[in-house]
Amino acid sequence: MKYFKSIWKPALLRTALLLFILNGSILNVIAQEPKLSINLNKVTIKQFFNEIQRKTDYTFSYREGILNNNKDVSISVHNKNLSEILKSVLDSKGLSFSIQAKSIVITQQLQTSTQSFTLKGKVTNSEGEPLIGVTVLAKNSKNGTATDFDGNFSIRINDKNTSLQFTYVGYKQENVQIKNHKFITVIMEEDSHMLNEVVAVGYGVMRKSDLTGSVVRVGSKDISNIPTVRLDQALTGKASGVHITNTSGEPGAGTNILIRGGNSISASNEPLYVIDGFIGAGDLNLIDPNDIESVEILKDAAATSIYGARGANGVVIVTTKRGTEGRNNVTVNTYIGVQHIAKRLEMMNAREYAEMLNQQDVSVNQEPSIENPSIYGKGTDWQNEILRMALMQNYQIAASGGNKDSRYYLSISMFDQEGVIKNSGIRRYQTRLNLDRKIGKNINIGANFQFSYSQRKPNLVSLGGFDYQSSALATPPTMGIYNEDGSYAADSPSRVVSNKIDNVVAQLNERKKQEKAASVYAGIFADWEAIKGLKFKTFLGLNASNNKTSEYKPSSLPTMIQNKVKGEAWINQGDSYSILWENTVNYMKEIAKGHHLTVLGGYTLQTSRSEGLSLYGKNFTNDLLDWNNLSDAETKTRLIGSSASEWAIISYLGRINYSVLDRYLVTVTGRYDGSSRLGKDNRFAFFPSVAVAWRLSEEKFMKRFSKLDNLKIRASYGLSGNQDIALYQTLPLMKQQNVILTDIPQVGYIPDRLGNDKLKWETTAQFDFGIEASFFKSRLNIEFDTYTKRTRDLLLDVEFPYTSGFKNGFMNVGKISNRGVELMIRSTNIVTKDFSWTTEFNIARNKNKVVALGPDKDFEYTFRPGLGTHPYSWLKVGQPVGAFYGYIMDGIYRTREQIEAGNEPNASLGQKIYRDINGDGVITIEDQTTIGDPNPDFFGGLNNTFTYKNFTLNVFLQGTYGNDILSGGDFLYATVDPRFVNQYKRVKNFWSLDNPNAEYPKLYSNDEYQPSTYMIHNGSHLKIKSVSLYYNLPVKKWKRNKVISEFQCYITGTNLFTFTSYKGYDPEVNTGTEGGYKVYSANVLRGMDFTAYPSARTFTFGIKLTL
Repeated sequence: MKYFKSIWKPALLRTALLLFILNGSILNVIAQEPKLSINLNKVTIKQFFNEIQRKTDYTFSYREGILNNNKDVSISVHNKNLSEILKSVLDSKGLSFSIQAKSIVITQQLQTSTQSFTLKGKVTNSEGEPLIGVTVLAKNSKNGTATDFDGNFSIRINDKNTSLQFTYVGYKQENVQIKNHKFITVIMEEDSHMLNEVVAVGYGVMRKSDLTGSVVRVGSKDISNIPTVRLDQALTGKASGVHITNTSGEPGAGTNILIRGGNSISASNEPLYVIDGFIGAGDLNLIDPNDIESVEILKDAAATSIYGARGANGVVIVTTKRGTEGRNNVTVNTYIGVQHIAKRLEMMNAREYAEMLNQQDVSVNQEPSIENPSIYGKGTDWQNEILRMALMQNYQIAASGGNKDSRYYLSISMFDQEGVIKNSGIRRYQTRLNLDRKIGKNINIGANFQFSYSQRKPNLVSLGGFDYQSSALATPPTMGIYNEDGSYAADSPSRVVSNKIDNVVAQLNERKKQEKAASVYAGIFADWEAIKGLKFKTFLGLNASNNKTSEYKPSSLPTMIQNKVKGEAWINQGDSYSILWENTVNYMKEIAKGHHLTVLGGYTLQTSRSEGLSLYGKNFTNDLLDWNNLSDAETKTRLIGSSASEWAIISYLGRINYSVLDRYLVTVTGRYDGSSRLGKDNRFAFFPSVAVAWRLSEEKFMKRFSKLDNLKIRASYGLSGNQDIALYQTLPLMKQQNVILTDIPQVGYIPDRLGNDKLKWETTAQFDFGIEASFFKSRLNIEFDTYTKRTRDLLLDVEFPYTSGFKNGFMNVGKISNRGVELMIRSTNIVTKDFSWTTEFNIARNKNKVVALGPDKDFEYTFRPGLGTHPYSWLKVGQPVGAFYGYIMDGIYRTREQIEAGNEPNASLGQKIYRDINGDGVITIEDQTTIGDPNPDFFGGLNNTFTYKNFTLNVFLQGTYGNDILSGGDFLYATVDPRFVNQYKRVKNFWSLDNPNAEYPKLYSNDEYQPSTYMIHNGSHLKIKSVSLYYNLPVKKWKRNKVISEFQCYITGTNLFTFTSYKGYDPEVNTGTEGGYKVYSANVLRGMDFTAYPSARTFTFGIKLTL
């Protein structure tokens, strides 16, 4: 660790000067003459003059005969200086102008003799982004050049009357007259959406047509279509091969993301996030999705190996918005919405529950618990008591703009979302500032700054789950909220429940918990083009965060009264920071005609440190100060804990791109990483990849296919790694043990964990083959990929034999494979003057399998989430990760003959029938097997956009097929046992002598906690994820409008409807940390529904105003 520190500390001093230079840069603003916005198409020069006179108090003077009447003037500018507007139009007409007071005098340009001179310029796309490698040729001359990294070019001109020809793959050819210009700006028009798309690939950008790897780009419009607090939620269903499931519907809750399946068991399966160049840039709750320009998802080894040790699970590159030259805009974006639960579970009402409870009592020869069930009606609807119609609102103001030397983007936002469960929600404040400054001809510097602060009220009410004695679904509806004396009702009507219950209203009103988080990100960078094509870049970034969680359980809760606890408080606080220093050199050159070479080399260093503090106490004098007076807690109950950890990673990286005639493409990438997390002899590893592509559409023999615009085949193979396990797993661990020696308490230490200094990287090898095709002038674009991944040396948390004296520890054992196919189709179905219809469709299939788990091929793991003694999930060679484990249920014993012919001689009528898997005639644990697979066979999304004049309608569908769900609720609410908890209304159809053909088994049969296919359900679903309607007001037609350039109103509905046979809240489920298995929760315990926080249906109305 000292070695890593000795490297980055001098780096801070060497790069600090950049920050002072950047802070001293000031954007130049020209204020002496008016700025105008003009939009004219095919008008005469006189009509152009009239438009300026209408918008200003200037007049025009010119000699008769120098103006023609041709309708050849077309111009569309926003907030431009008057001189710039006049020059852009008059130069091409051979006219000059001079401004004298408020009069503009028009004259003919003087003709000068022909002489050689150097012309400079810049080429951009319609969004103002520079285009790299545009070919620039002077007509009737052999002079030519290409644009550099920033879109700039310089060319020698022998005749000012000549013109320049600009050509670039995916763009229409542009021909520009030179006249007397010394500098020109050329905006190239897109000719092919898929070909010209520029995507981030890690330490640079590339044209989509030049890619040899598998990369998906999601634009800002796709992200902002769905109002959400988190970026990852907005990506659901938008990219093929990226499977995203919500862990909860609670505001601010995270997601589980798998890119081309899960590669690991004990290490993280989450992708690597790179935000504005910063690797692993923190909490996604603290990033405003409205600030995002684009998201690139790197999927295959050719794309991810540039991130080496951390790229095995895929990479998500987030690029935030920046200022654009020549445009100064202020945008106000705000929306407000309402939310309500998308679906409620039908539970028994009070009368139904009372009747079933009495039937249960009678069946076991006991007196009925409730004397007269007929007096009850619906009783207390506990779901209704905790749910609400919730509000959400967002306000953002953003300003951006600049000139050719300086650009800026500044945003301030506030997001507030209430949860559909009362007293839950999140509020976030954020500001972002991105600056860019050009110094001289060859140096660019810039800075990114973001500050975020959030306050979150986590949900404290148990809706379902395993906290069955105090959850909304479980609480008997025969109970009231309050007793007659005004205290909270806390006694179950069932005689088998003797403990008090904290009913959900008591929890809502009395318990308190809050989470506060603050994050600061600051990054500075500089690049220097030493010679043409050779660019050096340095980047220094800091990401720091603070979080604090405070919780208090007051003495007024019934369970606290019963246990004689006078209040209980927790405070957990953490601080962390990460510093990243990167240095790269990029060289781009056309080494021969049609042969383009780009070489990248770099060195990076990242360090991080975290500190934690925890405080606990109970039995306070009173409840007045909540957690703010821990010193008042009873002395013997006070607990204090603290922690600190740090890590570092050092890397050397390189990439070579070689292109021949824009048709034969080769990419070779490598990264050499060293991590402090791993064993001293295995800290460093090399992760290479190679990729090739062939653009068949550029071959002469393909030109006869006139409808084919682009056809490219590509293949790649490479290695990437994963080292994301808990820190210090290579070291042995001791734990504190209190003992009594000679009647005196002593503190000692005993071995707790066996260290492993041989730990090394998980390594994933991946092969990818892809085809990209575009037809009909890019109105139909298809991208297909098939891949095979195999991960070896799994970082597995292995359980040791008891005789070893240790419980568990990490080892490199096992292998996992993933195989799959992906298809993405983008089409422009209809385009007319007033109407258009576009479609984006993606679908993917991934098959996951455990290949090996250790030296014993039958070695297996089982996992129990938290109820009963039976495991629910297992890892077994040949099975997918997360496969459900239990008995196969073959119906219900309905006749005595079935019992006599079966394998359970002591069974009773109405009991479940379990299959004898091993055929030994007895039902035992040996008959448990794989009973379901949470991994879908297919998943994807469908997005349709319809535009009619100023209206735009967007409809987005998302779904899965072939995945199973293990319903944790069935272990409680479908047991046909009302003694402890209420039951689903549907289980009223249970077996009895009077109802022998019932769907559900008999009343309590003492096997409800045994996992079986009884709890397995089909999770296939299709969601209408969002529907949005936009209307753009025709502000450009408003005669008196000189300020507003865009005014948009929109209405959006999300989670509108779900087509599924699943009976739970939502088939889009995941375990999260329910049940206590945090290490394995996301990787192994997949597809389990513990009736967690339900998803909400949302309707929002918003406006977007650009000035």
